[in-house]
Parts: sequence; C-alpha cells; structure tokens
Amino acid sequence: MPHAASAPIVTTPSAKPESPNSNPAQLAPEFWLTFWPELTTVEDPAFVRFVEKVAKETTELFGTQDWIIFAHAAREEKIPKGLAVRMKRLLDLGLIEKGKGRKYLLGRKYYAAVGQKGVYTRKKGLDRETNMALLLKHIEVNTATGSKLEELCQVLPALNVTHVQSLLRSLRKRDAVYSVGVTSLGRWFPGSGLETCDQSVSN
Repeated sequence: MPHAASAPIVTTPSAKPESPNSNPAQLAPEFWLTFWPELTTVEDPAFVRFVEKVAKETTELFGTQDWIIFAHAAREEKIPKGLAVRMKRLLDLGLIEKGKGRKYLLGRKYYAAVGQKGVYTRKKGLDRETNMALLLKHIEVNTATGSKLEELCQVLPALNVTHVQSLLRSLRKRDAVYSVGVTSLGRWFPGSGLETCDQSVSN
C-alpha cells in the first residue's frame, strides 16, 4: 500500500522550484519529491510512475501544486486552501477522490493499476446504503435477542458511535428496524414495531 512518512523528507536538488508550475519530478532523484514552499513529500515510487503514465496518456502537465495535493491525499489529509482549481482537475482525472469528511485519498484508478483494490475499499469505506444493509442483516440474524448498540458498532468498526446511531435512525424512518429500551440497555429489532403493538392489543 502507498507509504507516506509522518514528517517530510527533504532532498537537496540542485535548484528549488521557483514557481508553482515547476516540475518537481525533474529535481528530486529516485522519486523523492520535495516541494517548495511547503516541503511536502510523496514517497511512493509506484504512484509517481502511475502519474507519469497518466501524463503521457492525457498530455496533462503536473506541477508543484499537483504534487502537494497528491502528498496530502496519500496521507488522507485535508487539502491546503488555495488549490481548488487544480484539485478539481485532479478529481476529474480520477487521480484523487473525496474521502471521509473534508479529507481526500488517492484515486481508485491508481489502486486498481497496482493491484490493491482491497486497500482502496478499506480507505474509501463503504457507502451509506451498504453500511445500513450490514446493520440490518445483523439485526435480522439476531431477531430473537435483539441487537445492542455495542454490537452494531462492532459490525462497522470504522465508524464512530454517532455515525452508527445516524444509520439506525435512517433505518427506523424506513420502518426497517425499531428499538426497545434506551441507552446501553436498548436493543434493536427488525420491522416497524407495529407488529409487536398489534399482538399486544390482540392479547
């Protein structure tokens, strides 16, 4: 999987880029790319080769601003302000993608090209509908006992408890699940809950 250091590693090229349009790839040997002024580094040779391939296929020119964006996306970080124009272009090319919150990640095309589709799926995360389907499946399997919130958080370990609760509320609005009890004692069951009420009334 792509690797990015926790701190920038600075090389000593013969000259620094003097403008945002300079090409850092020509300045840093062995695919270690140093950026000015932020000194942001991309260390993954496979990704650099991938970008070079895209450049040849599309005749797109990638400058310092692009590599700054790539470096932040490789670390799944927020993109610095002032790079919106180039960021949109890289999104259109599929080289980066929107991640969780305001963060970005390297695009699916790259992970597919290097045979790491599974890494992409883990980083990208599952979409909302898929997450709700997983929660509903767990709740249905455990109809007899009901499902505690703690268990449901274990189904989606990448999400925090607030996010899981939001998904459960969406399922409840669809009458797909209902809850009995509150807080840690509460349990979730499949259905709208109306069936339980009807049975109680008939009895």
